[in-house]
Amino acid sequence: MSDFVDQLQEKVHANFPLRTVPLQIFEFTPTRQRMNSVHHRALEIQYVAKQAWEEELARRFSQGDMKKLIWEHKLS
Repeated sequence: MSDFVDQLQEKVHANFPLRTVPLQIFEFTPTRQRMNSVHHRALEIQYVAKQAWEEELARRFSQGDMKKLIWEHKLS
């Protein structure tokens, strides 16, 4: 996760991770029949990834920055 956030900051903007929201992925009824164990495992891993994302941002940004609304972080 550290490398991913490094790339966001280097290639886009130092504050870009504060403007990024990890979205939860859900199983859709139409695709449920085609899902296998790998797909189900990926759905479970997303919670581990979200936790790692939050921990990485907490290391890089102050609590004040983390509490701001997403659009309050300037990218210019």
